[in-house]
Amino acid sequence: MKLNGEIYQIPLLLTNLTLYSDGMADRVAMSAEEGGRRITYPVNDLTKNLKIGSRIMLSNDTIYEIAHMDDFSRVGVVDAVLNQIFFNSQDDKENIIAWNDFGNKVEVTILGDDVLRLGANAVYKNPLYTNT
Repeated sequence: MKLNGEIYQIPLLLTNLTLYSDGMADRVAMSAEEGGRRITYPVNDLTKNLKIGSRIMLSNDTIYEIAHMDDFSRVGVVDAVLNQIFFNSQDDKENIIAWNDFGNKVEVTILGDDVLRLGANAVYKNPLYTNT
């Protein structure tokens, strides 16, 4: 975790939530990757900054977003459910640190067609996010 320019290591317990799944989430009109994980980590001055929506990089190949937090069932630890998401240009793959704004707002622009007809193919891009 990087906070105020300092890098900290935080111990955690990691569990795979897609053990009996094909790793895909079926939606109404499309399917998306679903690499769910659960982590358990200690409550301390550093981890109190993690909230729903915070981004976590577990390796230089995978990045996740906190989707749910249970900070009340067990004293001193937090259980969090993570969903796999795409990298963005501000993630630090070399140091395995996901970018989090912790309060700064980012305006996002999506580039692509204004209309997508059922059965059609189109590419939409967000210049801030990359898939590599």
